Amino acid sequence: MPHPPLALVGAACRLPGGVVDLPSFTAHLRAGRDVIRPAPAWRGFDATYDPRPGALGRSCQIEGGWLDHLRDVDLAAFGLNPREATALDPQHRLLLE
Repeated sequence: MPHPPLALVGAACRLPGGVVDLPSFTAHLRAGRDVIRPAPAWRGFDATYDPRPGALGRSCQIEGGWLDHLRDVDLAAFGLNPREATALDPQHRLLLE
């Protein structure tokens, strides 16, 4: 059965390594860039890192594909005070953005 015509009319992305649109995504792919890096200090992984796999309440992984500029979200615009902003999960920051 033939497929009906398809038109891609828009796309957006925000990925690790500063990828913020399709051209930068394509450039990263073509260049073969590795975007895996140590966790940013503000994420607090230093406090829970333990190189021993299986350590209770700890993480043995500190590298990942981290999104840039999550701290730049204007949380005051959403009525959050500095204490709440500090405790806010990075995924929630991204959702608010």
